Order: sequence, then C-alpha cells, then structure tokens
Amino acid sequence: MLPTSDMYERIELYFNGRNLKDLDFFSKSDPFLRLYFQENPASILKEVGRTETVNDNVNPDWKQSFQLNYIFEARQELKLEVYDDDGNEAELIGRVFTTLGALVGARNQTSVLTLKDMQDKKETGKVIVRVEKVEESNSNPA
Repeated sequence: MLPTSDMYERIELYFNGRNLKDLDFFSKSDPFLRLYFQENPASILKEVGRTETVNDNVNPDWKQSFQLNYIFEARQELKLEVYDDDGNEAELIGRVFTTLGALVGARNQTSVLTLKDMQDKKETGKVIVRVEKVEESNSNPA
C-alpha cells in the first residue's frame, strides 16, 4: 500500500560537513554528499541525489537540500556518503547510516553524525543534518 498524503509529513534535509578527512595532497578535499533513502521496510535503499561539490573545503555548507516523506511509525533508513570529487573519479571519505525518525526526533531537529571509513572503521569527519517541516501551500502541486 502506498502512503497517502495524510499518512506522511513532507520534510526537508540540509547538510553541513565538519572536519572531513583531507584526501588531497596539494589542496583540500572537494567534498559532495550522496543521500540514499529507504521509504519503507519493504523497499530498498535508493539514491535520492547528491549535493554540489564544494572545492577545497573540509568544512562544507552544502546548498543542495532534499525533500522526503516522513512516515511517523515506519522505519525509514538513510545512508549518507561523503566523497572527495577529483574530476574523473570520486573517492569515498566516509559513510554513516541513520533513520529519518532519529533525525526528526533530534533536539532542535539537528543531528551530528560521525562518518566512518568502511575499511578501518576510523572516524573521517562529521555531517550535521538539520530537518525542517515543509509548509503546506495553497497553490496547486507541481
């Protein structure tokens, strides 16, 4: 059964990176974030999208945000991956898993998540996630 609009709340996620591991030798990393979302337990994690690349910055404030449907009583998984963009290829800085409920329920709806290297499990920086409710509009939906 697909969720109807009265079963979910539309929210928007905003992202910042802090103290990201610098993977470049002669400059700072050029990070971007990929967001994956599992809307319900019966679905799989799917890529929602990616932020813009912020050049030479290990503390990026990404402008790209993402809107998702938050279903109060459903377990909705998220995966965040941060990469260093080197033009032709991107190198994984770190990743973290959480749930949409954990982000929505966080104090001030702001969470600080620790990125980990998947090989040695060491910390590779932080991602700050801020959640805002998307206000309903009286205009017709696009």
